[in-house]
Amino acid sequence: MTSRLLAATAALGLSVAGLTLPVAAASAAPSASDSDARVNCGWNTHPDKYHRGGVSFGKGTYIHTGPYLACTRVGQGFPKHRIDVHCGVYNSKGVPWVYVRDVSTGKNGWVRPSALRGAGTIPNCY
Repeated sequence: MTSRLLAATAALGLSVAGLTLPVAAASAAPSASDSDARVNCGWNTHPDKYHRGGVSFGKGTYIHTGPYLACTRVGQGFPKHRIDVHCGVYNSKGVPWVYVRDVSTGKNGWVRPSALRGAGTIPNCY
């Protein structure tokens, strides 16, 4: 799997599965329904389908074990870290998430697109 050094400086927008999503500050308020503790957090291996670059971590982006805020945080990505974006999904609550690997720390997991910077179309994980 090839790692990519990504250097995006402007928050332009990301698209998951062909739907454009605005990229906002990493401190954007999460949806209350996305914090539900009764979720599947074991969804942790996905193909590397994204190879265009142009995406970076926002400041202090939390990496979770599954595509829900209730899932355990396994790490934190920062703008200077190298990121390998794999694919994206909408969880069962309809909230978009992106599966990534923080190349600088070796941590894999799920992040909200609003916590990333850059532009591009992130393919669906399915």
